[in-house]
Formats: sequence, structure tokens, C-alpha cells
Amino acid sequence: MGLPSLAGVQQAASSVEAGLKRQMLSRPRATVNGNKIDFDHGGDFTVQYINSPEGVRQNFIIQQQPQIAGNIAVRLSVNEGWQIKKAGNGELHFMQEQPGGELRKEITYHSLKAWDAQHRELEAKFTVQEGSDEFLIEVNTNYAVYPIT
Repeated sequence: MGLPSLAGVQQAASSVEAGLKRQMLSRPRATVNGNKIDFDHGGDFTVQYINSPEGVRQNFIIQQQPQIAGNIAVRLSVNEGWQIKKAGNGELHFMQEQPGGELRKEITYHSLKAWDAQHRELEAKFTVQEGSDEFLIEVNTNYAVYPIT
């Protein structure tokens, strides 16, 4: 699943979910290669950042299908002082609390895309509950060939 990074916002993928089963992520191992850094969570799940003139792209790569059938969801959270607002189907705004309590939009996630090993585009969407510090990237994995990105 490729999308721009949350530069300046510490965010963390805490789990990968399929059906009602949640798999917590192991501590990552970082590998740097040129303009790319991969955070490998035990070979099953990788968070990847690619820096280019267009900006920073963030990918979530799920290497193999979970044992439980169902769509995949990656759960992420942001630090205290930040709020997440959904702005349309394919866009999230990350708002930072300013002195005095005012919220200011600092970062936008957009251009959400997901694909499988055969480069077929998969249906993907953001899910966020207003006022929450967590959001999901949900992907329809019907007929997908792993790994998926």
C-alpha cells in the first residue's frame, strides 16, 4: 500500500488484521539502501520509505496471506497532540494542536493505492473514527497474490 509519509508525525503500525484476528508486529529491523529504508517486522510485514524528488512514499508490504481468510487492515496511530480527519475517500488530514487549542492541518495522506504480486490494483480505503488517534488502511484481498503492497 503506497502513500506519502507522515513527516514530522511519529506514527507506528501496531498490527496487521485479517477477519477478526489481529497480529501484533514484532520489533523491526532497519535496512538502508540508497534512497530507501525498510523496517522488517520478522519477514511477514515491512514498512518501507522511498525518498524521491516528488516526496516521501510509504509502503506497507505484507509478504504472505494470513492464516485467517479475509480482507487485510493495517492499524496505525499518531502521537498525542495530533488528530486525524478524513477528507474524502482517498485522503486523510493530520491536524496538530496549536497553543490555545486550535488545530492546524500539517500533513495530508493521499493517493492511496494497493496492488498484489501480479501488479493488479486492489481496492483500498482509509477508515478513521473522528477524534481517534488510530486509523486503518483496509484492503480487499479477494483473489490477491501475495506479497501485497
